[in-house]
Amino acid sequence: MGAAPKVFLLFAGGEPNRGDDGRAIASGLKRQTLIFPTVTPNPPSQATPPWEFPVEQRSCIKLVTEMAEPTGDRVRVIDVNSPGTDRRLVDRWAGSDSLLPVLVAPSGRRLEGLDAFVPGRLRRFLASG
Repeated sequence: MGAAPKVFLLFAGGEPNRGDDGRAIASGLKRQTLIFPTVTPNPPSQATPPWEFPVEQRSCIKLVTEMAEPTGDRVRVIDVNSPGTDRRLVDRWAGSDSLLPVLVAPSGRRLEGLDAFVPGRLRRFLASG
C-alpha cells in the first residue's frame, strides 16, 4: 500500500487580465490534481477585466500540477491578492517579502520565486515533500 497523497500549497498573485497570451491553467489537467480557492474574487463586470494569474505564474502552476499528478499528490492554489478564507495561510507562508510563486510542502519546506520552478529541482522538491 502506497503513501497517502500529499497536499502542497502553491501561492501565486492574481491580477486583472493584462491582455497577454496566457492560457487557462486547468485545461487538460485532471480535476483531482488541483484544489481551487474556496473563495473567488467578485465576478467581473463589464468595467472589470477578468481576474487571473499572470502568464509567468500560470506556467509554474501548470508545471507543478503536471508533476504532482502521477504520484497522486495534490496542489492547493491560493491567490495571495484575493485569499478569501485562506488569509491565515497567506499570512503564514507568503509574506510581503516572499518571491511569488511560493510552493510549500507538507513538511514546511519552501520553493520560492520563478527561477526555482525548473523541472529537476521541482521533481526533487515534490518527492521529498
